[in-house]
Amino acid sequence: MGDYEFERTPLGAQPDELMSDEDDASSNLYLCDEYDELSLLSDDSLSSEENLPKRRKLATNNGIDDLGPSTSGQSSNLNLLINGITRDDEIEDFAIKTEPDDGTWLEYFYSTINQTYDESESHEDLTTNWGSVADVFFDHMYCKTNQNDIEQEFKDVAEVLPENNPSGINWGPVDGASLNRFGFTVNEVGIKSELYKQLRNKRPYDFFKVFITDDIISYMVEQTNIYADQSLRNKKELKGHEKAWVPTNNRELEIFLGIIVWTGLVQLPRIKMYWSNSVLYANKVKNVMPRNRFEQLLQMWHFSNNEDVTFSNNRLQKLTPLIDKVQERFQEVMTPDSCIYIQEISVPFRSELRFFHCIKDENCVFRIKAYKLCTTSGYTYDFQIRCVYDTQEDDDVVFSLLDQLLDAGRTIYIDNYASVSLARRLLERKTHLVGTVRAKTELNSSEVLIKKLKKREVFAQQSSCGIVMMKWRNPPDVLLLTTTKHTDETVKVHRGRQPKAIVDYNKAKAQAQLQPYTHCFSWGTKWYKKLAIEMILGSAFVNAFLLFKEISKNKMSIIDFKESLAETLLHTSNSSGAVPKEINSAHKLQHSRKNRCVVCYAKTKEKFGRMAAQNKSTRTNWYCPACKKNYCVSCFFVVHNATKYEYN
Repeated sequence: MGDYEFERTPLGAQPDELMSDEDDASSNLYLCDEYDELSLLSDDSLSSEENLPKRRKLATNNGIDDLGPSTSGQSSNLNLLINGITRDDEIEDFAIKTEPDDGTWLEYFYSTINQTYDESESHEDLTTNWGSVADVFFDHMYCKTNQNDIEQEFKDVAEVLPENNPSGINWGPVDGASLNRFGFTVNEVGIKSELYKQLRNKRPYDFFKVFITDDIISYMVEQTNIYADQSLRNKKELKGHEKAWVPTNNRELEIFLGIIVWTGLVQLPRIKMYWSNSVLYANKVKNVMPRNRFEQLLQMWHFSNNEDVTFSNNRLQKLTPLIDKVQERFQEVMTPDSCIYIQEISVPFRSELRFFHCIKDENCVFRIKAYKLCTTSGYTYDFQIRCVYDTQEDDDVVFSLLDQLLDAGRTIYIDNYASVSLARRLLERKTHLVGTVRAKTELNSSEVLIKKLKKREVFAQQSSCGIVMMKWRNPPDVLLLTTTKHTDETVKVHRGRQPKAIVDYNKAKAQAQLQPYTHCFSWGTKWYKKLAIEMILGSAFVNAFLLFKEISKNKMSIIDFKESLAETLLHTSNSSGAVPKEINSAHKLQHSRKNRCVVCYAKTKEKFGRMAAQNKSTRTNWYCPACKKNYCVSCFFVVHNATKYEYN
């Protein structure tokens, strides 16, 4: 670039000579910042018959009908053609936009434009001399292909890379030195040994309960009843279906979850169709729970106490308690082996949620961005949902997910957001990285970016800190970073040859694509319930299936596993097809006039005195006929050990 220097001076003037206001506009010629295609349409030098097809094509693209020659006499459009470029990088950017497959056009462009500029002493001379440059320009303007555009992106990125090297990373040929400098150091990996004895010859339901335990079910029951009490208590007037609400219990909530699993097997457009009397939708599951009761539970289903939620930007507080409980079970059951995969996933929503990182796809569906940490078998070890308030970069998310798995010699496979800086940080924590990388990521090898390859050809470079960056032309071009033993070695596959790093990468991510069930009411639920179904229950279901296959050695398909789980959750084998019967107990909650909760009153009186208790105690319309006292739902559970009771 240093050979091509231009000064912002008028033609025929000295560099430091200033232009006066009376100077003719045609002499104020500068090299332009940006090429204007329309300016060439009026150029007399292109009005010849041989150039007419090019002019016609250019005019058609820009909606111009008049292709007549310029009548200005001076072709003042040339002011637009060469008006303002003074920096070498701007000239090269202009030239690169029209560069063909080989590099000769770039050199030709520089030499021609230098010669044209130097030999032209007037506007007319420059107009004449420019004809040859314009002809070559047109010859190359319309011969670009999609692959040219892809290669051009790599070149554009390479051009803006800093010449200095403050990071200290130097790229050179791959020699394999300093690669795979440490090995895997964990002795006991996989499923905990005690689970093999506990779960041998067990049903799919038992494997599901390893993750969604009785304690988690009881917690959801408690929070659902508390939320229902809070919601109904604060309303001045209850609607018909709200007056019919009764507290739920563990058995009924399992049936509710069973229906959710079943709707993933039998998908219908609307919820009410599952309870339709039409012969088109006939089934017996509707006899297990009435539709009104299912919709009540779906409305009141909750995972945290709203009175304990703080006023902050953390909207995930509604889900955090349940997430923590389920993630704890995921990590207690399995210890990942040497290879793990971080998967970027999305949960679809019909509308945008401003407090989450949402991505809008071509179907106008908004998707919440999340990350999953999986084993190569597809087992979900951890996950994280991205919120707007979360200022973590992708690198920080990776370290957050790997918090308990670093410094053990593991290899992490990731998508798209791999980078040289992330690879260096992981190497410092004795962790390898293999992942695809974007061309515009910082510190990439410029030589790899601009390298032109033939189909199935691979080119790689190794950095001084033990990072290999390779490009493989599939097509399109694939960029990959690796810090393991991978070099540019290729292996034979069923369709030719591939780099060994690509083969291992595809193998690691293949099983992680195992999808949980979907359901028909995905658009009608609150965001936190949707996330609970997709991220928590969905991950627990897939983990249970993988655990079942590993321990039982049963080749049952995921569909058969889902059917068995749904049947057990619905308790169809233990019921006659009716709504779960109430236990004949005198202790049950029923509606009555509002009064103070006796438990809340006693606690407040003991702490603040009688007057404060009369003013601050919770008032509730729930009443126990056996105790002849009013209770709020949460206090009733504490006093009566509520999981043993049915209510009406």
